Amino acid sequence: MGREIIFQFTIAKLLDYAADWSTLEANTNPFSTVVMAHLKAQETRGDALTRKNWKVRLTRRLYEQGYRREDILELYRFIDWLIELPAPLEAQFQQEIAELEEDPMRYLSTIERQGIEQGIEQGRETEARYMLTHRQSQRSSCGSSFGKLVTYLNRSSSRSINCLSPA
Repeated sequence: MGREIIFQFTIAKLLDYAADWSTLEANTNPFSTVVMAHLKAQETRGDALTRKNWKVRLTRRLYEQGYRREDILELYRFIDWLIELPAPLEAQFQQEIAELEEDPMRYLSTIERQGIEQGIEQGRETEARYMLTHRQSQRSSCGSSFGKLVTYLNRSSSRSINCLSPA
């Protein structure tokens, strides 16, 4: 009458893989990189410089393993989430990875560079708007010195800028 289904799973503790690091390094399975990132995130708590060095090494490994571009992006996002760095070391990390990406054999940079270019453009527009807003209080109207800037911003932004009349 009654039926029963029993599931049995082997338990894997990621910390146990630390003892066999060389096997993880030799393995091309993406999950080995995930395990390595977890182990190094645990091991380097409180040692930001070593943490940055491992983040670079693990990211470089993604390229060396010959993964597809999409796989590299997904695995990198995981590593980036797992191994956080203080801002100054994050800047160093980004510089080292940028140098790695300059190699013509590497291919992570297209999406990253497009995002950076868009961010720079948005930053310029934000700065220009800030300048216009604060200058507006100093002048009774936007004079001819701001005419070119207003024209540029109106052309490059989908939002209109209304600074031609005093506040």
